[in-house]
Amino acid sequence: MNTVQKIILTEAQNGNLVSATIDDSIILKLPENPTTGYRWELQTSDNLVKVADDFVSALDGIGAGGERRLHFLVQTIGVARIEAVLRRNWEASIAPQRSFNVLIEVCTKT
Repeated sequence: MNTVQKIILTEAQNGNLVSATIDDSIILKLPENPTTGYRWELQTSDNLVKVADDFVSALDGIGAGGERRLHFLVQTIGVARIEAVLRRNWEASIAPQRSFNVLIEVCTKT
């Protein structure tokens, strides 16, 4: 029986290789505080489709940090990549505060 996986990625998986199959759901959770101007800028492979991009505040309060949650669906076999940098968009010439990179090996369902 083929089952769809929900794969949760956090900073703990930064630099890792992850296995997935077509139609799997990938949820990327990264800490962010957009009120400081720092937001995750994302690049992904064509075989991943972003279906949601949400910010969940850690506290009830103005200026509170929280978590950026990005939800992807795996579409085709091959190697997918998710790359992200945490920076202020007006400071593109300055090195990012943090970065995230993961490779996803997409195989057929068994």
